[in-house]
Amino acid sequence: METTCKNYEKCPIYNGILKDKATTASNYRRKYCDAGHEGWNSCKRYLVKEKTGFCPPDILPNTFRSIDEIIHEMEMMQKLS
Repeated sequence: METTCKNYEKCPIYNGILKDKATTASNYRRKYCDAGHEGWNSCKRYLVKEKTGFCPPDILPNTFRSIDEIIHEMEMMQKLS
């Protein structure tokens, strides 16, 4: 059974937002990326990407926004561009 998120290797938060925050990145990885389905299903990045095929690079796994709010914001940004 796979325990690491399939999106981990290319997840932009580890190369962007958390690039210089090793402790925080490690905590996120343990709680979300390496926690199997339970962790993935609590990660907003994972859930948005599963639903839309894409997740904006600035979304953290524990963002306060709901999945629907994130998707709505993505749709609004697409309309503006």
